[in-house]
Amino acid sequence: MSLERYRQKRNFDQTPEPDPGSGRGADRSRKPDRFVIHKHGASTLHFDLRLEHDGVLKCWAIPRGPSIDPATRRLAVQTEDHPVSYLDFEGVIPEGNYGAGPMMIWDAGTWTGRDSFDQGLREGSCSIELQGHRLKGRWKLIRTGGLDSDQWLMIRKKDTSDLNHVTGSPREPTITQRTSLVSGKTLKQLTADPTTSAPPSSAASQPPAQRPSDQIPSGPTLDQLPDIQPMLPTPVERPPEGDNWLHELKLDGYRMQIRLAADGVQLLTRNGIDWTDRLNVIADDLAGLRIISGILDGELVALDSQGRADFGALQAAFRNNQTGALVLFVFDLLYLNGTRLTEEPLLKRKQQLEPIVRSADLPRVQYLDHTFHSGAAFLQQCAARDLEGVVSKRSDKPYRGGRTRYWVKTKCHYEDRFVIGGFARSADAVGGLGAIAVGYRSPDGGLVECGKVGGGWTEATGQALIERLEKQIRSDCPFDRCPEGDLTWVVPNVVVSLSFGGTTRDGRLRHAKLLTVHNALPVESTTRQTVRSEFAPRHASPEPTMTGRPSLSKQMRASGPQSDPTSGGASLAEALAGLEMKITSPDRVLFPDATITKAETIGYLVQVSRWILPHLRDRPVSLVRCPQGIGGESFFQRHPRPGTPAPIRRLPLPEETRSYLHIEDLAGLIAAAQMNVIEFHPWGSRRDRIDRPDRLVFDLDPDSTVVWPQVIDAAWIVRETLDRRGLRSFVKTTGGHGLHVVVPIERRYDWDRAAAWCRSVARQIAADSDDRFTTQSSKKLRQGKIYLDHLRNRRGATAIAPYSLRARRGAPVAVPLAWDELSQTESSADWTMRTLPDRLRTLAEDPWEELATVRQRLK
Repeated sequence: MSLERYRQKRNFDQTPEPDPGSGRGADRSRKPDRFVIHKHGASTLHFDLRLEHDGVLKCWAIPRGPSIDPATRRLAVQTEDHPVSYLDFEGVIPEGNYGAGPMMIWDAGTWTGRDSFDQGLREGSCSIELQGHRLKGRWKLIRTGGLDSDQWLMIRKKDTSDLNHVTGSPREPTITQRTSLVSGKTLKQLTADPTTSAPPSSAASQPPAQRPSDQIPSGPTLDQLPDIQPMLPTPVERPPEGDNWLHELKLDGYRMQIRLAADGVQLLTRNGIDWTDRLNVIADDLAGLRIISGILDGELVALDSQGRADFGALQAAFRNNQTGALVLFVFDLLYLNGTRLTEEPLLKRKQQLEPIVRSADLPRVQYLDHTFHSGAAFLQQCAARDLEGVVSKRSDKPYRGGRTRYWVKTKCHYEDRFVIGGFARSADAVGGLGAIAVGYRSPDGGLVECGKVGGGWTEATGQALIERLEKQIRSDCPFDRCPEGDLTWVVPNVVVSLSFGGTTRDGRLRHAKLLTVHNALPVESTTRQTVRSEFAPRHASPEPTMTGRPSLSKQMRASGPQSDPTSGGASLAEALAGLEMKITSPDRVLFPDATITKAETIGYLVQVSRWILPHLRDRPVSLVRCPQGIGGESFFQRHPRPGTPAPIRRLPLPEETRSYLHIEDLAGLIAAAQMNVIEFHPWGSRRDRIDRPDRLVFDLDPDSTVVWPQVIDAAWIVRETLDRRGLRSFVKTTGGHGLHVVVPIERRYDWDRAAAWCRSVARQIAADSDDRFTTQSSKKLRQGKIYLDHLRNRRGATAIAPYSLRARRGAPVAVPLAWDELSQTESSADWTMRTLPDRLRTLAEDPWEELATVRQRLK
């Protein structure tokens, strides 16, 4: 290929790129061929591989850069030949020119493979070996499509002797190495000062051995930095007071750990997932910090026009791959220039951090300041500015991974009045009320919809509210926009007071709960005069009201006997007496290794009944029975048999000749345990629309050689894949070896459609990360990988119920988690029958509280 195309695309009176003149490069047939890899900040950031061959440079544009992982294939698009003098080019191509933007020499050296290169170009398969400063090893370039196609793949060849290659997930040099090989500048720095481009015949085009100036500076590499788990705040109702407490803004974003070393920059999520390549611009900024090495703690946010953190905008930035406008607030320094600082008091760490960040003057990296003034006053100021809340920290304490009382967080909660415009019934919800759709009266008299509320009422309140609303039914939606879901519309005249944690970008309430149902207030009173509940006194209303239920944590800690045994607070004796039930063989040992008896098993079910029953009601369920305990024979039962106790209900299904079992209440749980049932496995659909699932499950089942942190990482990959499709997901341990990722959906798809969608998502994940996942059930094909099982999403398929025991040693339990708890687990069997009740008693909120109200369409 001649250099004519190269000339035609460029105006050499305007671009600093080399003019090839009239000829090709000099004959270097007896010298090693050279290569250069440019990092090019054009309209789309990419890398350019350029191989010296036959007097020109053969070029490929590689959007994500070469990978050192043999399991990763990178797209490489062949472009026009460049002159050999381009080996030394580094600079900024001005706007208005082809390829405008900064271009750095990212790597350079020599390459081998020329003997078969011409034939490989013709046939579409070239083998090359690079001896660069940053990349060393063998790659293949494989053309895809026909002989005229410009589309190639660049794939690393396995070579265990090469230091570039490490087992597991390698740290990609294209991510960790962010500066020029020649000038040491980032793309941003090069743009700001383009005058210092590489001179002709620079060291960049010499073999590595001839360039001792490229030695890595003193200091640890990224791999040598210590692993430090993030310190997490404990939720509290009010900020603490005292001279030793400092207070910071609570930011609504993503927690990040920033790692800087001699060989690059790395940005890790709270769960240790590397997001450096997703945050290129911020990573380039961080390279400008004037330290040799460090570990910083911070929060990544998107700011709205008022300077407030906007979580919806943050999610949109990642969905749209527009993260360049995000801001990273750093608030702690854990490691600096070879010294670990976690044992130092917080105030001293912050005093060292502040000048490092402020002196760098980076617009996308900011220091998060603090105050020692009253925590309550600071929280009030935050609420007045519609901010998220306050994080309070002991200034005299060291840094400790995990959740701690030395860091606490207080949210700004709001109260206001709204009017109900619709409701949804749900047999498995409290009082049969699944949700209420609410809004408020706008100044022009319209009714502005602001979302659905899924909790805050008692059984009696829910039933009374349904009776009241059923008298107000109308045929059409009363709001300016109609919320999704199967709702019954009502005349908007029932006013309620709600507590909520702010609003989304489109005006919908976040974390809303019912406080009061008013009997006499007009709809005109709902004009959004928001009151901050942390600071507004609670006056008793003179009118008769139906009050909302107390918080979950207060319910769990309530003392004294409970009149309703299903509340979870009743003792075993009280529950049995109230239900007029008796246990036979209560001393039968079901878990020999832990000496757990049938009576203890039933006692556990009584304790967790209010947690497990919402996941069983109205669903066919398969029971795992162990008549002789977990050491003996066990079997599944899904249909009634002679002698099946009456409290275990019979559920006839359309097009089925035999009824199924289902559990509706505590009596059913105890009756099942009386039959030595250990495990409960419900369907993903409910009885009223059995052919329409409302929950889909991705089962992560690891091979025995896969370690637990890899399972956690895999679950986050599944979550991120679902996030990119705009779908929320929930996670639980299974009590076995793996994790379940659960996706609640609208009941609009039949089982075949749902199964096909799950299969497509699972295959996409496995294809994108084929070194981690497989969708093949064969044990042989699963070696060293995680089986991503999507087959639980078919009619009749089941999954272990949340809070169900497992028939395994130690009596482990399947436990729903908040995503931010996942990194703190050590296995899928972290909680057992004897330890889970303590967790439930101390939970500030149900991690799956919103699962029952989230309804989503498949995307």
